Amino acid sequence: MVYMAWTASQMVDNDFIWWSSFDGNAWSPPTPFPKGHSSTSPALVDWFGTRYMAWKGIDNETLSWSSFDGKAWSSPASLIDGQSSTSPALAGNRLGLYMAWKGADDHYIWWSSFDGKVWSSPASLTDRQSSTGPALAGRGGQLYMAWKGVDDETLSWSSFDGTTWSPAELLSGRQSSTSPALAINSNGLHMAWTAPKMGGSNYIWWSSFDGTTWSSPVSLTDRQSSTSPALATDNGQLYMAWKGADNETLSWSRYDGTTWSPPASLVNGRSSNGPALG
Repeated sequence: MVYMAWTASQMVDNDFIWWSSFDGNAWSPPTPFPKGHSSTSPALVDWFGTRYMAWKGIDNETLSWSSFDGKAWSSPASLIDGQSSTSPALAGNRLGLYMAWKGADDHYIWWSSFDGKVWSSPASLTDRQSSTGPALAGRGGQLYMAWKGVDDETLSWSSFDGTTWSPAELLSGRQSSTSPALAINSNGLHMAWTAPKMGGSNYIWWSSFDGTTWSSPVSLTDRQSSTSPALATDNGQLYMAWKGADNETLSWSRYDGTTWSPPASLVNGRSSNGPALG
């Protein structure tokens, strides 16, 4: 099952986070999460059957999180010393659950890990900086991160083996004005991003990493966005969701390993920011 979460449209008189789940055939009616308020996109991840969500506050830079056991969301809890000016990222693997974010008062990327009970003290990664939030994906004992630069639109990435982060590596031929998205399955690591504003289009691009090499970027000309797309995997399939380029409609598509399905709108799903998948 795949979940989608998003912040309310600015046309709506609330700042709730909304969510919906997909059972393989249909999306459930959007449901508000009244305890979660945000001015940016939330983050979602499935970690051993439990959904976790994280978000930045509506009128502050505090990061909060909640978990969903399939019946109810837990009461929101603040991440101690976790603050950001934009959206956080979440990912999990067999070693733990991870959150990463751009600092509230700096451009460094910060991160913390969760062992199921306690979040570790936030630590800054001083070899990487961004003007937007990073992306995370995890599988097995590996964790991957991607991010946009501070004063440019270049995209970089790095991996964490449970002990050490690899040096930041620039990805050639990939540029964006917003945050990238990451997801991983048995077919590899996947990245999606929106074309840079200076590129003259709002197409979403994507590329995959087979463990050795990144594939050449491909533009998906049937989908456009003004914000970051979202990626998630379920049952071997890759899912993508995004906000429209000139509207607040949320759309989604899935990739079966060969072909992306035609974009479909999420009924009653609207947001001023990009959605999250997990």
